[in-house]
Amino acid sequence: MNDTVGAAPIFSRTDYFSYTSDGHRETQQVWNVSTGGKTIAIYVQGDVAGLGFPSITETHFAKKHLLSFKGGKASKAGQDVMTKMQRIAGKRARTGLTNSQKKDLSKIGDATKEAYWTQITNKYAGSVTKKNTFIKVDAIKPDELRLLIANGLLAGNGTEAHVDFPAAAVWYFEIGAAAPTQLQANGVTSVGLGYEKNSAGDKFVIKHLG
Repeated sequence: MNDTVGAAPIFSRTDYFSYTSDGHRETQQVWNVSTGGKTIAIYVQGDVAGLGFPSITETHFAKKHLLSFKGGKASKAGQDVMTKMQRIAGKRARTGLTNSQKKDLSKIGDATKEAYWTQITNKYAGSVTKKNTFIKVDAIKPDELRLLIANGLLAGNGTEAHVDFPAAAVWYFEIGAAAPTQLQANGVTSVGLGYEKNSAGDKFVIKHLG
């Protein structure tokens, strides 16, 4: 596998996520990680209402930012990694809407389409963005990935944490690009995480990349 800057990453199914019997990721994804003498639960996908977080009630962090190609609906449909990247970037950029509609979904003038784009907005981005930064999970072993994130969250200030990922794991895809781009050629790449924790400090939910 070639991880040089600009080379398209190749994804394979891994043990980072739990899947349904038909190969889709489970709606809720939670990692239980033991570190520093305590065990914490990290929610990276799904409904987290009632778990004691200050304001976050659902997260789609894994769907947007923790990517592995095989094992999901793209793989089942026989799509390649570029198709998957384009689809996510297109949703975040609200491809297909006018600039006016992107600012005010009610200007679409079709209740069904407005409901669809409201759902996309909630899942993929609160504001329009033409670039999606993501962690190529296959570049890190599952336990190492979870531990990196767990230690970053425990050291965070309660709303923002920073994690030093191996450079080969951090990529971005710009809408209309021919391929994703590795953010940094070598070493480590520091990535910010927006998150919340419960009052006991044993449950964390990640909302977005900072």
